[in-house]
Amino acid sequence: MPTRPIDPMPNIPLGPKHPGAFGINRHQHVHTGVDLYAPHGCPVRAMEAGKIIQISWFTGAPIDMPWWNDTRAVYIDGPTGVFCYGEIQEYPNLKVEDTVEEGQVIGYVLTVLKKYKGRPMSMLHLELYDHGYTNIWREWKIGDPKPEYLQDPSKFLFDEIEGTQYVTEDPYKDSAEYYKKLKGESA
Repeated sequence: MPTRPIDPMPNIPLGPKHPGAFGINRHQHVHTGVDLYAPHGCPVRAMEAGKIIQISWFTGAPIDMPWWNDTRAVYIDGPTGVFCYGEIQEYPNLKVEDTVEEGQVIGYVLTVLKKYKGRPMSMLHLELYDHGYTNIWREWKIGDPKPEYLQDPSKFLFDEIEGTQYVTEDPYKDSAEYYKKLKGESA
């Protein structure tokens, strides 16, 4: 049974209307993982034991995505498949071929968004791939079928980790207006 990727894992609203849900349409693509909102610097733990097969840039200028801050990803091949822990800074001295234990700190959450969009700006982006998948992320275009090698990690968050809340509408839909009111700006 996979362990919590963020400890302590806050009550995170997840579900089909969550803006960071798996498979939700974004501006130009379909979301390939689940966003778990957490404060900048929050430790990220391996959900299960496995072997690091890749550490790479995930967002930012180094990979021609300058609209986001520079973040990294750690890919760990374990019993369930390959978990990608994205939008983080890997723990110092981690390297490809290292073996990690379940619950081991593998990195820290970074602030990925450069601009406030009505929801938290820092998060762990969690993806799940079939065993043997070693390629870098590929875009899932709107209207295309789900790539066969890509799996929905939500079931591990709902079924096996306490503290998640399943929601049916976007819990952050009104937060942009709320944020502006807090700052004394007109909505």
